Amino acid sequence: MDDEDLTAFGHLVRDAHEQRDLDKASLYEAGWTLSEATRAAGALADHLRAQAETYPSRYILRDDEGQDPRARIQRATEALVRLSALLTEANEQARRYHAEIGHIAVEIDPTAEG
Repeated sequence: MDDEDLTAFGHLVRDAHEQRDLDKASLYEAGWTLSEATRAAGALADHLRAQAETYPSRYILRDDEGQDPRARIQRATEALVRLSALLTEANEQARRYHAEIGHIAVEIDPTAEG
């Protein structure tokens, strides 16, 4: 995901927050942006997992609540594995959306209000 994709994602989040109407091109481009965002988030989750797994060999670990820090890291990495799987599924759905919405053609309805 590059800076342009991040900017587009930010604009889409703003548009959603403000409940702006999107034209057909924006709906299509949003599918690409969602696909890129979910792919990038999955890669980030995988990277975080790999990094967290190395903590026991790189650092002396302590837990601020007195629990076993290795067990806590294990639970954290398990959460990241699950998150990565969910993001893979989300990416699949974003790509499907992008493909399907790309086949829609629109025309202006002269009788529509607004």
